[in-house]
Amino acid sequence: GRLGWIGKKLNEIRMNSPSLGTRRNEANLGLDFGIVKPQIMFISKLTILSQYRENMDHTPSAIQHALDTIEAFQFGPREFSARELHEMLHIPRATQYRVLRALERRGYLRRDPQNGRYRMGYKILQLAALAQEQIELVRTAQDVLHRMWTETRETAQLAVVDGTEVMYLRVLESPVPHRFLLRPGVRAPIHCISPGLAILAFSPEEKVEEVLRAGLRRFTDRTLTTPAGLRARLEEIRRDGYAINRGEWRESGGGVSAPGFDFRGNAVAAIGLSGPNDRLTEERMVGLAPLVRERAAELSKILGGTPPPPLGAEGGMAVLNGATRNSSSKEE
Repeated sequence: GRLGWIGKKLNEIRMNSPSLGTRRNEANLGLDFGIVKPQIMFISKLTILSQYRENMDHTPSAIQHALDTIEAFQFGPREFSARELHEMLHIPRATQYRVLRALERRGYLRRDPQNGRYRMGYKILQLAALAQEQIELVRTAQDVLHRMWTETRETAQLAVVDGTEVMYLRVLESPVPHRFLLRPGVRAPIHCISPGLAILAFSPEEKVEEVLRAGLRRFTDRTLTTPAGLRARLEEIRRDGYAINRGEWRESGGGVSAPGFDFRGNAVAAIGLSGPNDRLTEERMVGLAPLVRERAAELSKILGGTPPPPLGAEGGMAVLNGATRNSSSKEE
């Protein structure tokens, strides 16, 4: 068909072009085709970029095919037939059939039962909404985080839980030359850093079980590696309202964090401070904990939530394993 002929010609151009030596040229080539021949811009991008990535990346081909199929919708029509996707992406028919079935089954694509054409699925909208929430969370927390950074001159961070890891969304580095370095996007194990422990302590039991199933890997001599040890620490955090990392991920550094709650009462993020352990000592972290907890309460208020009083507070309530209980109740 016409699409297949265009794809074939573009492939011939790709093979004969000396400008495909770098990833920057890869992107430029797609843009050049779009300027010269707008009517085939989306085909040129998909054909050349997908084939180039196939040769250069170490990504498994099945994953690459799935991503190419999803990305096809951002350059072309709102819907495609299986044949059009095959002619555009040059994925073997049998492989493409399996990819389309898998994407449809997981909700990333929808197939019209009347004409058999594929459209974007609602799962994409869910993921886009989650990404937007994280962007909004960073904006919301910025002022609170900056105030805490100014007050302490230590590295201040905002983090969320993703699976059994913590991901740092925003980091304000300490102005002191000797500091603990973090970057937005860095991930760390949930069970051995203060933001992860702070969120986990106020998470449902299912999340705790998920972390335990994944295993408690040892990073230093202080890392929590037993279920009993982790559960005892989480109880301590619920009592105090904050979490401290005493060199459990990296021996050279530690931190103190407290959780932020949304309007549903869920611990959705944690803000805290981190630094080298020769300056951010145990005594200083305990001294900074009330400030960190206060700033986390401000974040909760902005998010429409209210942090529970620490279990140590008389008559206080605490979220425990997704439920609320009175702190004066008898331990089971």
